[in-house]
Amino acid sequence: MRWSQIQAQADVDSPAGDGDRILVLHVDDDPQHGDLVATYLEQIDENITVDTETDPQSGLERLQTESVDCVVSDFQMPEMNGIEFLKHVREEYPNLPFILFTGKGSEEIASEAINAGVTSYLQKSGTDTYELLANRVRNAVGHHRSKRLARVTEDRLFGLYEQADGFYVLDEEWTITYWNQRIAQRTGRSAEEVLGESYWEVFPEAIEQAFYNEYREVMATQEPSHFEEYFPPLETWFSVSAYPSEDGLSVYFRDVTERRRREQRLHDRIDQQRAVAEFGQRSLHLDDPDELFETAGRELHRWDDRVMELYEETGSVGATVDRAGEELLDIAPPYAPVMESFYARLVTLGYLKYHGIE
Repeated sequence: MRWSQIQAQADVDSPAGDGDRILVLHVDDDPQHGDLVATYLEQIDENITVDTETDPQSGLERLQTESVDCVVSDFQMPEMNGIEFLKHVREEYPNLPFILFTGKGSEEIASEAINAGVTSYLQKSGTDTYELLANRVRNAVGHHRSKRLARVTEDRLFGLYEQADGFYVLDEEWTITYWNQRIAQRTGRSAEEVLGESYWEVFPEAIEQAFYNEYREVMATQEPSHFEEYFPPLETWFSVSAYPSEDGLSVYFRDVTERRRREQRLHDRIDQQRAVAEFGQRSLHLDDPDELFETAGRELHRWDDRVMELYEETGSVGATVDRAGEELLDIAPPYAPVMESFYARLVTLGYLKYHGIE
């Protein structure tokens, strides 16, 4: 990379926010030039404060005691040149903005500075240079702060992702790039097992379900999707929210199995209520016990499973009939009179039939 490329890259606009204080550590073995740099920078931008040291070792010590936002350093200094100073800074502060501000420049120095991790380079060439130096400082610090904020935000987001019921990320090739702990626990697949693998190869069963079409639609349209689907291998209902991202797809999910079971039980009870109410009405007009029991058998087959559960719990037909009658009254309060009539006639006729009284 040539000097012109370094300079152009450094002038990309990513300034620190208005009102943000910037502490600059300037290291130059020439005290007069150090004072000159401090005076110009602080006059050009009132948010910039400059601390000056005349040797790199003192500069390293200052970094340990001050929260410095940017280092500006001369190149030619007697005990340690600017690039050697830069290397020492990078050992402890790998991301701290560092500007090499010197009267001597060459392609060789540029290459060495880049390899050492310099942020920007600027040659001294008159008073106009200080305006450019102030701009380089603002840009370098603004970029550094933005990256640091992005890292903090990312860390917080991934902290939230780890607390989510389930979260994973797929790239454009359907490769799993993130897999949180909750989903690892639910699926029995650790992050080490699935990261870098194709989602469809890890879960081939999903291809035949809504997951496949919904995820492909999100990728194609770049619009989010929200749906619920049952996943047989885990015997679980999931509420899924899939969002497009720059790199592929982000997926959040919640286990809604219990809610779906409650809804199904409610639906079943509504069906039972309807069947029992209809049968209760018809039973009022049936006098033949055989016809009544035949009708009961047809109408109540929808809740045979519940009757069998009650029989297994009680261990007797009588107790089963009693419990069934109680539940019938519970599930349809609006039809209570019908239930009572139905229950009374069924039990009475059953009792008579049991004793051979037709």
